[in-house]
Amino acid sequence: MNDCIFCKDTGVCKFCKGTGKSGLLDCIHCDGSGVCHFCHGRSAGRVRKQQPRMKVKKKQSTWSSFMDDEEDEIEEDGEFQQHDFTKMSVDKIEGAGKIQKRDFTKMSVDEIMEYFMKGMSGGKFMKKFVGAEIRQVSKYGTGVSKIAPELWNKLLTGSIKEQIACAEIIGYMGEEAGGMFNQVAMLLSHKNSLVRESAINALGNLKKLATAVEEKIVEANNRETDKKLKKKISKILNKLGKVSSDEKDLILEEENEKRLLLEDIKEIEQNSKNIDTSKLGQGTNDFAQFKNVFFMSHALPDFPWVEKAINTISSWPGCYCWTCERDISPGEDWLTEIYTGLDACNWYVLFWSDKAENSKWTKEEMREAKTRNVASGNPKVSIVNLGKDQWPRLLSRHQGAVVTSDEELAKWLENLKSQVSL
Repeated sequence: MNDCIFCKDTGVCKFCKGTGKSGLLDCIHCDGSGVCHFCHGRSAGRVRKQQPRMKVKKKQSTWSSFMDDEEDEIEEDGEFQQHDFTKMSVDKIEGAGKIQKRDFTKMSVDEIMEYFMKGMSGGKFMKKFVGAEIRQVSKYGTGVSKIAPELWNKLLTGSIKEQIACAEIIGYMGEEAGGMFNQVAMLLSHKNSLVRESAINALGNLKKLATAVEEKIVEANNRETDKKLKKKISKILNKLGKVSSDEKDLILEEENEKRLLLEDIKEIEQNSKNIDTSKLGQGTNDFAQFKNVFFMSHALPDFPWVEKAINTISSWPGCYCWTCERDISPGEDWLTEIYTGLDACNWYVLFWSDKAENSKWTKEEMREAKTRNVASGNPKVSIVNLGKDQWPRLLSRHQGAVVTSDEELAKWLENLKSQVSL
């Protein structure tokens, strides 16, 4: 029978293998010394008697010191309690490791991404904890995660290290990663085997949700030459084979909806750069100074009509018009800023056209405005129908006017002004 069950009488820490390092943090099992924390390298075979240890004060790196660059002083009395973090819940881990949970509502998308990317480059324990935190990031009304657009960008244009980390993050996100499964599946054809493996692992973690990209997984299985990776892919396909066809259809439908929504946002973001907003006046982030804030919902090709309406409404006392072309600065997260505009407005103006009807994002703005209107009466809704035969079914109970000329636009604006408290 071995005397020390932790190092098996080698005197060397079995967790860090004597390196003193475990992920991004000095090994918490040997305090970075590389020597067994229990026998302190004094392995004496079968008969050594455990020596009592004195109560001491010592500095030890904790997870809170790793995250916040601080060190906590802990008191060690007798045997130091070891924890198998792979078998513990996040709450228990937090108590054992003195971890401080993040308040993601107070962090920018860039700060959240930096934190998660750093976590994914850590050891198994760090990944487990950060992986659980990933699901705490807020979602938009679409069900799309707040960090989805940035993950999308890094998956497409990031470095190999960033692509690997992003794939792992999406694997932990599960359903919260809706709209990005296709982006992960694209990594299955990457020339770097480490990137392909990270994509395979992520899709494996997604379980039945991976059925949304089952065709691409089958293609990867036929193409992959690495035996280890091919075995992992086959395992995923075997599990997907047990998912019913009806459930697969539902998963695929939801994934396509979210993917198209994200694609629509990217297209709007790109095309809006070509629109001249110099005639609209200066934008603002201080909406509190205005009694009325109008959210101008429209498809980009209809912007000339929107511009005319903005110039008139902005001349009314205490009125401001929010529009994505002017009020979202380059580099800002579009989803976040659009919801900021919706939060600030007490009027929602929809410019209804064929282009607007075909825009996934315009439909989402309509849905969000309708939900808020039903819940609180705000924002009030007004519709500018730019010549369509059918009105938006979702907002059919709200007032509007057909506008196909400047004269009709002026009449609508005059009617709108009579309803606004100036």
